[in-house]
Amino acid sequence: MKRDNYECQRCKKRGLYARANCVHHIQYVKDVPTLALTLSNLESLCNPCHNKEHNRLPNQKTVKSKRLL
Repeated sequence: MKRDNYECQRCKKRGLYARANCVHHIQYVKDVPTLALTLSNLESLCNPCHNKEHNRLPNQKTVKSKRLL
């Protein structure tokens, strides 16, 4: 986040400003664990951009499916 001046990089690309709240792994750690701490694989994002990246909505609740008998 320090490298990105604590600014959301997605917002910045669109000419906007938002304070970054988290660090996003461009290539997911579960897929490529060797890149977990590689700076070129990290980008600072605000929570809305991070949620959009993972197709999550704010305050989204997980829905458990009911098993049919």
